[in-house]
Formats: sequence, C-alpha cells, structure tokens
Amino acid sequence: GHQAYLTPGADPSQTVFNSNINLEHTYPKSKGTGGTLAENDMHHLFPSRADVNNDRGSHPLLEVNDNQTERWYYLDQTVNSIPGAQIDRYSEAILNDRFEPREDHKGNAARAVFYVYTMYYTNVIAADPDFFEIQRETLCQWHYLDPVDSLEWVRNQRIAGYQDDKPNPFILDCTLAARTYCGDVSGECLGINALPIAPDQAVTLHLFPNPTQERVQLEWTLPEQSAVQFRISDALGKTIRQWTATPGQHKEEIELKGLPVGLYQVQLSTAYYQIYRQLVITAR
Repeated sequence: GHQAYLTPGADPSQTVFNSNINLEHTYPKSKGTGGTLAENDMHHLFPSRADVNNDRGSHPLLEVNDNQTERWYYLDQTVNSIPGAQIDRYSEAILNDRFEPREDHKGNAARAVFYVYTMYYTNVIAADPDFFEIQRETLCQWHYLDPVDSLEWVRNQRIAGYQDDKPNPFILDCTLAARTYCGDVSGECLGINALPIAPDQAVTLHLFPNPTQERVQLEWTLPEQSAVQFRISDALGKTIRQWTATPGQHKEEIELKGLPVGLYQVQLSTAYYQIYRQLVITAR
C-alpha cells in the first residue's frame, strides 16, 4: 500500500502531513461528527492522501460506474481514464457527487459507517437525516462482499485498547449489520469463526458445552512459544474477564455464574494472531 517515510525522532503527525497524508473521517465531520466525540473516534478514522481526502469531501460512499469515473486513485497516482491493470486497487470519484473506495476497503468503510451511525445517531441525524440512508444499501452489499479479515480484527482490538476497551461491534459480529440495517439486502455472513488462521499453525480453540449456563470448558492447542491472552467480552465489546495462559495443549473450566443471558465472545490472542469464538449463555 501507499507509504510515507517517518524520520526517527520526528513528530509523526507533522512528518506524515508533510508527506501529503492526513486523516480521513469515514463519516464526514460536516455530517455530524465534527465537534463531537465522534470526530476523534478512531473506529472510523483512516490515513489518506490529502488530495484524495479533499476530493472525497463530504460526499456519500457509493458505487461509481467506471465509464463515469472522473478520477482514479492508486498509491501516489491520480489518473483520469480507466486503468489498464489492477483496477480493483483504485479508488474512484465523480467529483462533487460520490466516492468509491478500493475493493479491499469497502467492507471496512461500511462497518465504520454503521458504527458511527449507531453510536452517534443523534448527532448525525441532526446534521443530515438522509446521508446514511443514501448509502445504506450499498454499504450493506460491501459489508457482505468484503468480510472482516485478520488485519481489521487486529486494528479493531488495538483501537479498543485506547478507547475504554470498546471495539466496533459490527466487526465483532457480522450478523449485527444484517439484523439492524441490512435486512432487505441479501448476502452471506461468514461470521467470526470463519476468520483465516495461518495454515502452518496447528492452533485449535474449542468451547463446550456451548450454549451453556454456569460454566464452560476451554480446550486449546498452541504449539508455538508465545504468550497467550484470553479475553471474554459481551455483545457490546466490554471486557468481562481477562487472563493469561501458556502455550501447549490445555483444558480449563471457566465459571460463568452471575453473567446475564446473552451472546459473548472468547478471544485467544498471541503476538501473531487472534482466534475468536462465540459463547452463548442461556437461562438457568
């Protein structure tokens, strides 16, 4: 991807800015995020070429017909005609009308918009009550066509560490978008269990019984010598329990007494990747 060299010891924000990189608000500031907590909420902030960010402006994220595209963007390039190769790596714009991210960022952008619209609903509706609905169907299609990958998972969890331990729930659970905004848009939800794991790693994580009521047994195999961190979170991403473990082949029973009925997530993390499993607690 596009890169900017960072001089050791220099102010990173100034150095990156001087390299034509600034901050893209996926949900634009003029549409209700400016001057609010949403303006600095990292779940919808991404680095962007300054000129591309300027062309996107406050315009909706929508599909752009290739024959109508006025500008194409890739790395440090901007062209005005249909690229002859690697077309999926280009973002597209009809100036002063709409913007289409590159193919591998569409799902990320969709889930960022879902998040902001949900968490800052009052602000964004007051600024422009139609902006989300204009994009909604397209964003739902992107959510299904570009599912969450391991990089998006890692980014989500790392941001949560700086924001009161609250991840974007639309990344945690693919079906959340389907159950809230995308009921009229067909698509397949891969879900968190379908995330890829490095093929050379014989890693397993099993939960049973599941669903359960008062306790669950975790069974995991992790051959490499790496610190293991477990985390149980609720449907909103709030950490319920967190502890460390050792690599190898293990079984551990976890008490769940006192936890409300509902959907939870169990996360196994190492320095290299993360595995997620859903846990359902039923009525006792």
